[in-house]
Amino acid sequence: MLERESLVDGYDFDESEKIRMVSLRVLAIVLLTSVSSLQAATVISNSNLSWVPWPFFKATIFQDTIILDETSVWFDFQATQVAPFTFTATLRGVNVNLDEGSDWYVVNPGDVFSAENIANGLFTPLITVFSSPTLHPAVELGNAFSDIYLGVNTGRGSNGRNVFGWVHLRPNNITGSASLDMLANVVSYDSQGIIVGTTTAVPEPSSLALIGMGIGVLLRRRALR
Repeated sequence: MLERESLVDGYDFDESEKIRMVSLRVLAIVLLTSVSSLQAATVISNSNLSWVPWPFFKATIFQDTIILDETSVWFDFQATQVAPFTFTATLRGVNVNLDEGSDWYVVNPGDVFSAENIANGLFTPLITVFSSPTLHPAVELGNAFSDIYLGVNTGRGSNGRNVFGWVHLRPNNITGSASLDMLANVVSYDSQGIIVGTTTAVPEPSSLALIGMGIGVLLRRRALR
């Protein structure tokens, strides 16, 4: 039987209890470190991405949080009547800035728009410029009256491609000079991605690993009780 030591405040702890207390302190530090890293990204809503709704369909994203460095792309949006009261639409990229540029994809609300998922080909590209400027074929959007979500990935100089954003567009005046109105946008800086339709940045993989380790320790402790 382990000897018990008398500590302050009149409490007695055996050796195993002291070890558990130290483990909990270490776990708390790990979790606090992980939460801090999750908050490292700067997420900005409705100010660091601009949109010209017609006739140029120009999208401009700022590559820094203080709105000094920008890059732009241009789109063509076409609505076609295929039956009475039925319209379909297409969207394609038509021009880019030849700087660091920005890559644009068709996305959906709830998508994890991240570097990993882009590399895995989970999104339909419209414009990509990271390796070389590429204007991809027009994307069929289906119902011309449906809202459109686009994801954008860019970066600044040696910082790499660590700026992710999304824009929510709504077609307008489909039967005339069709336009696209911007309803909302969010840009996340110094992150691995963003969840479309939210202000939630995707954390670094190392942060997720730390949190997973902490949760695992808690679960094992609970199972041993």
